[in-house]
Amino acid sequence: MNRYGMIIQNPGKRAFIMLLGSVFLFIAACDRNRKTPGWDYFPDMVYSNAYETYSPNTNFRDGKTLQAPVEGTVSRDALPFSYGTSTGERTRAGRELVNPLENTAENLARGGEAYGVFCAQCHGENGDGKGHLVLSGV
Repeated sequence: MNRYGMIIQNPGKRAFIMLLGSVFLFIAACDRNRKTPGWDYFPDMVYSNAYETYSPNTNFRDGKTLQAPVEGTVSRDALPFSYGTSTGERTRAGRELVNPLENTAENLARGGEAYGVFCAQCHGENGDGKGHLVLSGV
């Protein structure tokens, strides 16, 4: 008899009871509330100070929370290509857009290399739309 008043002489039964106890402890340790992740190891990062958009902020030199976008960046909502997909829009784009690069062998080689890296997988080596991804159904 052990100190809890139980007699466990069968090693298989003892292993089963230990396994059952472990499963019970594992289930009891689980949290049923999925909205909380559990412990916060770095609470200052989990619960950061939120600033209102137009409120003062001592973290920046100009003292403002709302900062100007970095020069050269484009907003996610912006449409950088201001031409539509209709035939008339494509014709207008062909008249108005001018290639800033000169037609030199060096620029053509560089463009060919970029096409091979970024475009040929879908558009094909010859630009005929028979690239590997298209032909394989991906």
